[in-house]
Amino acid sequence: MILSARAISPGRAKGTARVVDADTLLDGALAVRSDGPPTWEIERLRAALARARVQLDRVKRQLGPRIASADASIFDTHAGLLRDPKLIEQIEGGILKHELAAEAAVAQFVRRSYAEFSRHPVALVRDKAADILDIGRRLIGCLSMPEDRVDDPFMGTIIVARELTPSELVRFARQGVRAIVTQTCGRKSHTAILARSLAIPMVTAVESAVERIGDGCMVFVDTARESVFVGEDAEA
Repeated sequence: MILSARAISPGRAKGTARVVDADTLLDGALAVRSDGPPTWEIERLRAALARARVQLDRVKRQLGPRIASADASIFDTHAGLLRDPKLIEQIEGGILKHELAAEAAVAQFVRRSYAEFSRHPVALVRDKAADILDIGRRLIGCLSMPEDRVDDPFMGTIIVARELTPSELVRFARQGVRAIVTQTCGRKSHTAILARSLAIPMVTAVESAVERIGDGCMVFVDTARESVFVGEDAEA
């Protein structure tokens, strides 16, 4: 099977597909029920916000030697969002008004904001949707997962996803992925900028990639031909 694509970051790579379905995290967070009063959930949220900002600072320092400082400043933008009083107020509002768990309040805010940004007529604004998704997933991770959690290894794989956030791209880069295939990604988005800075071949606009590319199958990405070769065609 040969799938057409649009090049985001140049290069060619071959490897085993790893399909990443990020919607599962938000769905799981929405289902979390509160174990305490709203004041307790707000304290949990504020602790997670602080932890997320520390993580972002660490990511930026780790990237420092590898990419331009202007590109690394993407994570300053994310840290700024996590300090935004309006953003925090909206999430806390969900906790107070609807007695949601912090995870569910974050997921609800992210789903709503992501949809609003995604529908915007200006491409540069639409690209911000990935940043909202990124900080939301990071917050949910800080609320739900132990700090010393070890990520699954992705060495030598081709990541296949509907969309990839900047933080996810950096994590996969550290783990040695060979290329990225997504269904959507703006060429001027933070994810695209980082893929080029880290020299990771990346293509997007691959229709129904998550459904059509099976987890574990062989994939060959050729950005020059703007194509993804799957299965037997991966030998092309």
